[in-house]
Amino acid sequence: MLLNVELIPGTKKSLVSLIDITESRKAEKALRENEEAYRAIINSMNDTVWVIGFDYKFIDVNDAAVRVLGYSREEFLKMGPQDIDSTLTEEEIKELIRNMTRDKIQVFETTHIAKDGRVIPVEISSSLVTYKGKTAVLSIARDITERRKAEEKLNQMMEQLKLVNEKLSVVGRWTRHDARNKLSVIKSNVYLAKKKLPSDHTALKK
Repeated sequence: MLLNVELIPGTKKSLVSLIDITESRKAEKALRENEEAYRAIINSMNDTVWVIGFDYKFIDVNDAAVRVLGYSREEFLKMGPQDIDSTLTEEEIKELIRNMTRDKIQVFETTHIAKDGRVIPVEISSSLVTYKGKTAVLSIARDITERRKAEEKLNQMMEQLKLVNEKLSVVGRWTRHDARNKLSVIKSNVYLAKKKLPSDHTALKK
């Protein structure tokens, strides 16, 4: 119970009332417990996790974000996604956040910059959540460095294969041309040889 005392205007009397705040306290406790459970979940993830408000600022980050990018949690809470993104412009990021109420879910690739200058390619998966009683954006960033390396290696192999095919095609054309030339020479020599032989020579009968 909450005791509330108010002075009645124009008198020396006070109005005393008791307010039952049991349900309010229960709601606060439940919210606090939910937030603690929520934090435990995001902190158990290896991917970096960001809770972003519609004021374009970080509301919360997980331990992986602190470890991977090198900023402290206190530093992050003074920053926003535009402070760590090296691919998207600030306006593009703000537009993505604004559009979350319509899109509900967003998946895209970008790059993050660590405090020490490292550039990390990431795939972002964003969704709407309720955090501390307010609608926010939950973004999970997965490091795709190895995937990018594999894609680059595959592209290089495809280019090499293309060059090999082109060379084989050229060699094949040369080989066919050379064979035709040699065959023409052989036919000419045979023709000339036949001309030099007597008309009754056995070779001419074959």
